[in-house]
Amino acid sequence: MACFSGMMRVCIGPAVGVMLAFASAQAVAAQEEPAREAASYASSQGFVAVDLMAVPLETRLRDALAKTGAVSGEGQLTALEKALLLVDLEEKSLLRVRYVVRLGQQTEDGAPLTLVEVNRYNLGPASRAEAIDAYGEEYTADPEEFGVGPHIGWRFVMRPSGIGAVDLLAAGRRELPQDEAAAASCFGRTCLSLDLIGDLKAWKDAPPAEFTVPKRAYPAVIATGEGDERGEEEAPAHVALELALMIGAAKADDSGVQWVGDLTGDIRSANSLPVVVIDRNAGQETMTDAIMGVAGTGDESSQRWVRRIGGVFDATVDSRFQTARGLIGVK
Repeated sequence: MACFSGMMRVCIGPAVGVMLAFASAQAVAAQEEPAREAASYASSQGFVAVDLMAVPLETRLRDALAKTGAVSGEGQLTALEKALLLVDLEEKSLLRVRYVVRLGQQTEDGAPLTLVEVNRYNLGPASRAEAIDAYGEEYTADPEEFGVGPHIGWRFVMRPSGIGAVDLLAAGRRELPQDEAAAASCFGRTCLSLDLIGDLKAWKDAPPAEFTVPKRAYPAVIATGEGDERGEEEAPAHVALELALMIGAAKADDSGVQWVGDLTGDIRSANSLPVVVIDRNAGQETMTDAIMGVAGTGDESSQRWVRRIGGVFDATVDSRFQTARGLIGVK
């Protein structure tokens, strides 16, 4: 799994204490409406809200990141990275998966809220069925070696908290039924399709990336799978961040990483905001193939997509980028 006082004595009089209590009450009242919006998003459309008091996701993530020894600074995670790290922290590791991430932002009483939905589809059963068709069941490994586990969805609501940092306000989870996952559309293919991203567009090689990814609070390479199938893969958060930097939705400087893309709109429409799709070892492939773009802009010709193809070779990440324009799934 991905992993990360001084003391001061202050004395105040009664009058100052009353003023501070009043100011505190005002701050709480100002946060009530965004909190209600957060709870509504995290618990609608079949998602079950996570009690963050009983299940302190941010604390669990911070503790997990600390164990990796990658680098301190968990507070500098963007909403995109934090959402993917939390999903990988809370869910069973699988070798063959497809992540579909949608991002949006809403403002409630002047307070910006970043909304992130992550659906993770288990491609193991479909990959095994493909192998059986090609080689026969007697020559195909057991289901466990391809990956056994549900399709799941998570929703997160976060609030900006300093440069490149976000606080988690609410979270919700649901398991996606097989028939729903099989029928869902994942931009040019169904979500359980083993069609490759390379076949969805006429991709063109991009010039070498000009950005530099600063040190992050998590490793770029993570362990996945179990037993004989345990391996090393690229961390989805790292892949998504590089896509955001390449497409210009985020920028990196000495202060860290900041989101600069447009997230305005209603995330519930599902097709009008930035999306990230990450395929890990789809079908019989052994690589990470991912894209980022803005779906459903109305003007299909203006849609711009960046593709990142990568893998881990001798503990080193090797990747390259491609670009395309227009409706995904149409060459």
